[in-house]
Amino acid sequence: RRGRSGAMDAEARTEALLCARYGELDELRELADAVGGAAAVAAVRDDQGGSALHMAAANGHEDVVSWLLEAGARCEANQSGSCPLHWALMNKQFGCATLLLKSAQGVDVLEHDGTGKTAVTQAYDSNNVDVLKLVLEHPSAARLNKDGSVAPKGAKSDLQREEASDEATGELEAAKSPAAPADEAEAEAEAAAQPPLPPHQALDSVVALNGESVTVREIGFLQDSAKLAVDDEDLQTTGAFLWAAALVLSQWVAADLRPALAGKRVAELGAGCGLPGLVASVCAGAETVTVTDLASPTFSNTEHNVQVNQREGRSLSVAALDWCDKSTWPADLVGKTDVVIGSDLVYDLELVGPLVDVVTSLLPASGGTFYYVSADTDRAGCKEFLAALEAAGLVRESQSAPEGFLVNPFSEPRNDESFAARFPEFASTSFTMYTFTKA
Repeated sequence: RRGRSGAMDAEARTEALLCARYGELDELRELADAVGGAAAVAAVRDDQGGSALHMAAANGHEDVVSWLLEAGARCEANQSGSCPLHWALMNKQFGCATLLLKSAQGVDVLEHDGTGKTAVTQAYDSNNVDVLKLVLEHPSAARLNKDGSVAPKGAKSDLQREEASDEATGELEAAKSPAAPADEAEAEAEAAAQPPLPPHQALDSVVALNGESVTVREIGFLQDSAKLAVDDEDLQTTGAFLWAAALVLSQWVAADLRPALAGKRVAELGAGCGLPGLVASVCAGAETVTVTDLASPTFSNTEHNVQVNQREGRSLSVAALDWCDKSTWPADLVGKTDVVIGSDLVYDLELVGPLVDVVTSLLPASGGTFYYVSADTDRAGCKEFLAALEAAGLVRESQSAPEGFLVNPFSEPRNDESFAARFPEFASTSFTMYTFTKA
C-alpha cells in the first residue's frame, strides 16, 4: 500500500470498500495515507454506486462511519436508489443511522430506496423510538403533507403552512389573554414534541410463479395505527410487510405442492400480506382458499390483497381469526380444511398451545396436512411448537429449503440488488420446510 503513487486504482478501491465493510479503520487510515488522503477513500464507489459509507453503515461500524463523514462522505444513493441510511435502517444498525441523521450531508428521509420505502417507513418498521424521532425531526421530513404526499423541494408542506398560521393566531390570542400556568405550558410543549403521525406508504409488487402473476401490497402505517406502532409493546405490525419465510413458502407451494393443493380446501394462518395463500389460489389450483389473520390495524391490507387477486372459477376469501378466541374460528373451516399452511408463526411461547389447537381443529379427523416454513433461528417457541404438533398426533417430515426457493420471485419492481437489501436473511439464514400429517 505504501508504494502507491496516490491514485485510487481498482485494487485500492476494492480494498477501501472491504475495509469499510469489515470495520478495519486502521487499515483505512493507512490506505488514505497511501492514496492522497481520506477524501479519496470517502469518494470510492463500486460498480453499482455503493460507497464505503454504505458498507460501514450497513455493518454497524460506527467508528468507520464517523471517520468517513469527517472525510467528507455524503449520504448518497447507489444505482438502485438506496443510500447508506437506508442500509443502516434495513439492517437495524441504529448507532450508524443516528450518526448519519445527525451529521451526514445529503440525507433525505423522504427519498425511496430500491424497495420503494423511505427512511420514515423504515424507522417505523424498526420499532426504535429514538431513531424514529430523529428521522421525523430531520429537516428533510418537513415536506410531509398530512395525507402522506410530499411537497416539492423548497415548498412548505400543509403542516408547515398550518403551523405558521397557528403560530400567528397564537400570537394574537396571547396578546389578548393572560399567560398560561407553567404546568399547562409545559404540557403543551411536551405534546408538541411528539412525533407526527406517519403517512400511509404502500408498495405493490408482482410475483410470477407457474406462469401466473400475483400482486401483493405492502404498507407503511396508517394514520390511525401510528400510535400503536410506537407505543404498544406487542407492535401488531407483522401484516404490513412481506417476510422471508413467506416467500419460501410461496415458492414451495408453487413449485412442489400443487398436486397436494389442487382441488382442496386450504387455509393460511397468520397470513399478514397473504402471499402464500394467494399463490395457493392463483398458482396451485386450490378449490377454496381462506386467508386468515388477527384483526389487527393492518388487516385491511390482507383484505386488499385478497380482493385484487380474485380469479374467475376460484374461491379466495379472507377471515379474521384469533387463535386464542374459538368464537372467531369460521365454522366452514373447523374440521373441514384439507390443508393448512403457515410461515414463521411462533414468536412467543404462550402462543404454542393456542396455535396447535387451531391447526388440529381446522384439519379433518384424519388425512389433513399442515405445511409450515420456519427460519432456522432460536425464536421463542419455535422448537416447542414443532414438538407440540407431534405430541398432538401429527406425523412430521422436514427438509431444508433448496437454493431455488431463496431467490428473487418478483417480476417487478425489485431487481436482484434491491431484493437482497430488502431480504438480507437469505444471505445468512437457512429455512426448513415441514410437513405435518394427521394419521
